[in-house]
Amino acid sequence: MKSTSRKSKRLKLAVFMILAALAAGSAALNLGLFSGEKNTSSHNEHHRYSKVLSPAISQPHLPKPLASSITNAAYEAVSPELPNLRTGGVWDAHQSVLNPSWASVQVQAPGKDGYYAVFLHKTADIWRPKRSVLVQRDYSLQDANPKDVKAVVEDVPEDLTIELSPNYQTSSLADTPRVQAVEAMKQDVPKDGKWKATSEEDSGRYHVVQLQNEKHKAQSTKVYITGEKGDFSVAGIGQNLTNADLPDFPEKLVKKTPRYTPERAHIEPAKPVFNGDVDKGRVGRGLKKAELYVKNYPGIAGFYVLDLRSGSGYGVRPDEPFFSASVIKVAVMVAVYHRIDQGKLHYKDKIKITKQDKAPGSGNLQWEPAGTSHTVEDYLWLMITRSDNVATNVLTRAVGGRDYVNKVARSLGARDTVLHQKLSDNRAVVPSLDNRTTPRDMATILAKIYEGKAASKHSCKEMVDLLRHNNMEWWMEAGVPPSVKVANKGGWLDSTFNDAGIVEYKKRPYVLATFTKYGPNNLQQGGNLLADVSRSIWLAESGETLYQYEKGQRPEKPSRQHKKKSHNHNAGQH
Repeated sequence: MKSTSRKSKRLKLAVFMILAALAAGSAALNLGLFSGEKNTSSHNEHHRYSKVLSPAISQPHLPKPLASSITNAAYEAVSPELPNLRTGGVWDAHQSVLNPSWASVQVQAPGKDGYYAVFLHKTADIWRPKRSVLVQRDYSLQDANPKDVKAVVEDVPEDLTIELSPNYQTSSLADTPRVQAVEAMKQDVPKDGKWKATSEEDSGRYHVVQLQNEKHKAQSTKVYITGEKGDFSVAGIGQNLTNADLPDFPEKLVKKTPRYTPERAHIEPAKPVFNGDVDKGRVGRGLKKAELYVKNYPGIAGFYVLDLRSGSGYGVRPDEPFFSASVIKVAVMVAVYHRIDQGKLHYKDKIKITKQDKAPGSGNLQWEPAGTSHTVEDYLWLMITRSDNVATNVLTRAVGGRDYVNKVARSLGARDTVLHQKLSDNRAVVPSLDNRTTPRDMATILAKIYEGKAASKHSCKEMVDLLRHNNMEWWMEAGVPPSVKVANKGGWLDSTFNDAGIVEYKKRPYVLATFTKYGPNNLQQGGNLLADVSRSIWLAESGETLYQYEKGQRPEKPSRQHKKKSHNHNAGQH
């Protein structure tokens, strides 16, 4: 298919989707809803993800997670990445009754009205965190739609995810610990039999009640309760909890095990890193400005720049792991073009949307029923130019799943870029439990695309063209002269604002990838940081401010208005 005919098709599709969005508006409201530079850093010898890795990139030398308790395993996984996590910041251990190899905990979310739910799976007596999601206590912030939160935890047993519902009740005026325990199980497993208390142990205000399901005899558990008559609360549920899960309980009621002291989060220092033959004199002024913006950001930020002429690079926190948000769609796009080059996918192949592909957030395909079909070409267009999450999930499935996307990313030199779960508008507690990347990784992938090395040269040209047509974000564009083209992909989630792209400056083209995390959940503030870094790096690469560059152009070119995109709850995060 010729590129011009595809562009025509894209225009038609864009018109169609706009009309579809208008038609679905009321429904939305009702739902509430590489480059080969020599790396002189330790990047090649070091992986940030020493605690939780997808099976595709697990390393045999990794430390063994603590097997003794659910809470210890959660602490060991999240504390190296989560700033300000304190002792007592993990609580409410809950081992599933429906599938005891699964469990959950709640992790404090500093500065937020809510908590992170972390779901763990046990294999060979080792608990490993697998999924996580941010749960707002104010359910209006989630459009009061618990299915949105459950989109990324659909493989977790229901008795662990039911607590994510806004209708879940946590209080009870039970007269005895036995009644409280039975009531707790009725809430968690409402459709699975009748529960009976078979024994009880007490020590002051601490109680342990053994329960059995009279309908399913193999199902049994212990409910740990604190308090007195009329004021009981459930402190934990599970057959194998320890005093690491229940620190206040006396030893005679729970198994003793060493408690894990959370370690301080390992955050890269905010200082410049150089790779290759960087002209430090040329880039110094702009780099200093960008460094200050990163240091002053009320969260964690980092960026990396690749000079596409020399192959040299520099940045601040280039190897810090960040939530990728929708920037991960660049890796999915490359995987799709690999399959097209191999002849395993074709532009005109039609693929149906399945229930498993559906997810909230950016894009209009979430409103289309399962079974609806679109072409690979259309899904590509929607994924990149409209940041459609469902289109991304369909294409991920079409190429062979997340493992294939991760394999392609690693083949390009992006060692810490992982598609961990399907795309939605939800975020995990730490990057290692979510889709993730680093500034260096994403700059590397984009450089490979620009150089025609990420796939066939024709496919790479197509990818750059798609990225040029992305008009969802204005941040990187705001930092370069209007006459300079930008091919980029951005994304944002709760307190996470990212942008990565190719700046097609004729004298010295470059790639910039900027990421943030754990800052204020303010789109304008996060977007301003991305624009400020972009403007500073333009100065570093060109040696001129935007005004100086545009004034020196002959003939003078008309100014282009940057389209600032509107973001609202119905459009969804991406």
